[in-house]
Amino acid sequence: MELIITSLSLTPVIEYTCKGQEKKGCLAHIEIVEFNLYPQYSVKSTVLPEMSLKKVRNIRENSLKALKQHLGSNEVPEVIRKYYISLPTEEAHHKYHPTKGVMGLSQRIHPELIAKVQEYVSIGTIEPVEIQRLLRHYVNNYMCTGNLPNPSDRAYYPSLKDVKNHVAREK
Repeated sequence: MELIITSLSLTPVIEYTCKGQEKKGCLAHIEIVEFNLYPQYSVKSTVLPEMSLKKVRNIRENSLKALKQHLGSNEVPEVIRKYYISLPTEEAHHKYHPTKGVMGLSQRIHPELIAKVQEYVSIGTIEPVEIQRLLRHYVNNYMCTGNLPNPSDRAYYPSLKDVKNHVAREK
């Protein structure tokens, strides 16, 4: 499960990522978006349809400049904070990983891929990035045609560190 907080305001953007018990292959995440509204600097929408686009743009730009100046000073303008929270569905959470038995945290590289690493090392390919690319190609085109595994599944798409460890073991 991943928690992402994004701020869409004139104040600095801070993004927090909270990783607890992350399950490999799980695409479910919670997204929280913070909006800061400054009512003193709002442009009334009832007047806008009667004005030309150029006038509306100028009013908005002037309002934004005034807000930036106010934020630059030591005074704090009136602010209304709104949060929009997006939660995953239960189906999205359990779609790509098992919910009982062995979870994705304990996954190892598929034995067929370990054999491919051994094969590549025996013919002289020892660059981990190249081997990782070859393994990805092998999984997508030969091993799992049709129903591809999730790209974050390390059993089928090992990390660079996993590949380096297997290459070092085979040397």
